[in-house]
Amino acid sequence: MKRRALAPADSLDLLLDTMCNTFGGIILIALLVALLARQTPQQSPVNPSLALFEQRIALAESELATLRSHLTQQSDEPVSISAEAVSLAEKQLAAARADAIALASKTTRQAESAAATGGAAWSQLAEELRSLERRETELRNLIAGIEAETARLREREAALAAQLQSERDHQTVKLRFPKERPRTHSSLAVICKYNRLYPLFTSPGELDRTSITWRSVGGDSEESNPKPTSGLQMPLDMTNWRRLLEAFRAEGVYVAFYVYPDSYEVFRAAKEAATESKYEFGIEVVPAGRSLTWGSKGSSPPPL
Repeated sequence: MKRRALAPADSLDLLLDTMCNTFGGIILIALLVALLARQTPQQSPVNPSLALFEQRIALAESELATLRSHLTQQSDEPVSISAEAVSLAEKQLAAARADAIALASKTTRQAESAAATGGAAWSQLAEELRSLERRETELRNLIAGIEAETARLREREAALAAQLQSERDHQTVKLRFPKERPRTHSSLAVICKYNRLYPLFTSPGELDRTSITWRSVGGDSEESNPKPTSGLQMPLDMTNWRRLLEAFRAEGVYVAFYVYPDSYEVFRAAKEAATESKYEFGIEVVPAGRSLTWGSKGSSPPPL
């Protein structure tokens, strides 16, 4: 029995083969585009996506050209299907171009915004620099003023130190050691207190009970307490002091000064007057707050 002859091939096989070849090529090209997009180095330092869009557009245009060449080589039956593939590719190309244009516009706006922001930042930095320069000038002027004031204060300090030393030298009482000789005459005791002079006697043999308060402390001893508002003031009562010195000249006495810390100026004036009147003098410094007691068994500072 003879084998049955095969029927001629149906045109549907050719259609399926064409569809598989066409869409398979599209898928392959899409995979290659994705791989190339990943492996292609970035060319633009501003926006790498723009270069990728350009590559996508170039590949889509190449794919579109390939599809069109296939379209011209195929039969009339698969034309509609291939035309749909071409239309799809054209839409993809148009979308890629639109994305590229949008990205370029966005990149341009970002660049303009960055330039504007950079200009504002530059202006702000320049203003801060000018402010710092003004502050530096103010600080330099302030430092110069402080240095000038410091120099003036140092000069003032030196002047005050010299004035203080001069006052100390003026207030220093220079004494000599007592003479090594026996005491042959009595003394005229004078208390220097409250910045006044209080001679114990108003005349030979008569105690001053007007300017000095006396209080008995036992036996023949008495304590003297000068009154703050009495006594001789120097140099106002210098004439009375010289008159008292003349009254005691015949007695052959020397002047014994008992000086409290508040009356060195009065002592200096009274001592100079006594020296001019040819009197010898002795001195004893009495601590503040201490009272003087007088009696027959007491002692006087020897003449210098």
